[in-house]
Amino acid sequence: MPNCEVVADFGNGMVYVSGAAEGVSAQVFQHRWGQVTQRAAHATLLSVPPDWKAGIDVFGQRPAGWEVMRELKLRFDPNGTLNRGRFVGRL
Repeated sequence: MPNCEVVADFGNGMVYVSGAAEGVSAQVFQHRWGQVTQRAAHATLLSVPPDWKAGIDVFGQRPAGWEVMRELKLRFDPNGTLNRGRFVGRL
């Protein structure tokens, strides 16, 4: 992405990427996000324009054990009232 800044905190393994949106389309961003989530053990998208995150999971790939998490969520929150869509896999 053009004009981006990368800050890595090796103490906790966090990498932050920020940059200007000029010249970057939602389609290009979504393609790059797909590449990141395929390579990273975990990735969370913190802030982008709403149309950029349409159709993508901002929490990256589903972790091992996601099905168990989904079942627990369904058991304890059957109506999906609590934080709907605010976790990996849009749980």
